[in-house]
Amino acid sequence: MADSTNLPTLENIRKKIRRLIKAPSTSQITDAQLDDYINTFVLYDIPQELKLDILQTTLIFYTQPYKDIYENSDDPNSDLYNIKNIYSMFTGPLIIGGRVATLFNSKQQFYNYYPPQNYKETIGTGTGTQSHFSGTLEYKPILQKSLYISSVGLTGEKIVVYDNGQGQLEGDTVFGSIDYKTGSFDIDFSNCPGINEEVYAQYEPIKVSKPTALLAHGGQFILRPVPDKVYKVEIQAYRRPTILLENGDNPDLAQWWQYIAYGAAKKIFEERMDQNSLNLIFPELHRQEILVLRRTISQLSQQRAATIYDGQTSPTNKIGDF
Repeated sequence: MADSTNLPTLENIRKKIRRLIKAPSTSQITDAQLDDYINTFVLYDIPQELKLDILQTTLIFYTQPYKDIYENSDDPNSDLYNIKNIYSMFTGPLIIGGRVATLFNSKQQFYNYYPPQNYKETIGTGTGTQSHFSGTLEYKPILQKSLYISSVGLTGEKIVVYDNGQGQLEGDTVFGSIDYKTGSFDIDFSNCPGINEEVYAQYEPIKVSKPTALLAHGGQFILRPVPDKVYKVEIQAYRRPTILLENGDNPDLAQWWQYIAYGAAKKIFEERMDQNSLNLIFPELHRQEILVLRRTISQLSQQRAATIYDGQTSPTNKIGDF
């Protein structure tokens, strides 16, 4: 009969930790407190320290015409639901519309390749009594969230209106709208521009086409060029490990259970500033980490060997932390 004390359950992970930290009683540290240490290590330390093949998956979402930014969603029906918490990082290959594309995780590198191109034009002149202005911007389509309209009021105060990415203008306005595709705008300022004060529009004109690059940064994806139609985006991702909540819950791989126990114990000793105990458990923590990594190291070695062709290594996409 199998020894139930060695099953990789949350209950046995707790027991292991209690033996390591010499706290057998819940009066010394509660199960709920242990679970906080356990899941902090599982959700944040493991993805940061180890890139494990079992956690690799593919995230798929679809673009919308003239929309360049795709953000973390609170809607459970969205393809991008809770991605900021579910995934720890993104890596290549990145496929957009059936073609390999370039993945960036650095905003500086991304905008070095795709620098903003702002344009400024006069869309009207204040009379001191006129608050309503409408017309069509000179260049279109325009990038969502790039438009702002400004002027100076009757008493010298600034007037600023900006688009919210949904076709509405917000700020010093009673009403305002912008059609990103046609450049048509309609705005009613809450304060009238002063006599002979210019009303300026600043924005970024765009050329839409099939995207060839994506920036994964700060809980959002940014595409360039801006999509002209619907495209399927497939990006390799590392999801966070499964949280452990119930006594019988198991980690994603059974072999992780002792590694998790030693990792949680390490966090407890660090919080207690117990350096002697840290030194004692570190060799076994390191050994358990090696055991967890062994499977992934073997797979990565096979993948590297597969990239060799005619003596040259195939290029790979950049890795993106999210």
